[in-house]
Amino acid sequence: MKCPPLFRPVSAGVRLALLILGLGLTGCEYDVPLTKEPTRGVDDRLTGDWIAKDGWMKVRPLDANGYVVFFDGKLYRAWHSTVAGLALVTVQDIETGKRKYSYLGYAVSDDGRRLTLRVVNDKLIPDETADSARVQKLFEQYARDPALFTGDVVYVKQ
Repeated sequence: MKCPPLFRPVSAGVRLALLILGLGLTGCEYDVPLTKEPTRGVDDRLTGDWIAKDGWMKVRPLDANGYVVFFDGKLYRAWHSTVAGLALVTVQDIETGKRKYSYLGYAVSDDGRRLTLRVVNDKLIPDETADSARVQKLFEQYARDPALFTGDVVYVKQ
C-alpha cells in the first residue's frame, strides 16, 4: 500500500525527489495513535512558523498538551508520544473524515531555530498494525535500529 505524505512539498520536482529518497513526512497512515494520551506537555520551541526548501507549516499550541498544525491548506492535531526514549509525535488528520494517524520522529536544535522531522520506516512499523500497544512494542524493538527512520526533512523557524 502506498502511504500518503502528511506534509506534501509544493513543487512536483521536490515531490519526485522525496519519493525517490523514500521521504514523505509521515510515511504511513495508521488507524491508531502511537500513544492515546500525550506523554509530555507542549514544547514552546516547536511552536511557530517553519519553512523548508519548498514548503512551510504553522505550529501552534492547541492546549497545554497538544498542537494544531497547518500545512498545505490542511489542519492536523499533534502531541508528544515518547516511546523507548525516542522523541516522537503522533499527528492526526482532522480535515478529513478518516481521522488517520501518522508518527514522526523529531529533533529541535539547541537554539530552537531548526526542526528536523524524521520519517518512520513503514517496513518496520507496518501501517496495518492496529493496536497502539503493538505499535509501541515495535518502536521499542527497533529503537536503536538505524533503519527505523527513512529520512529527515529540515525546517527553519521564521
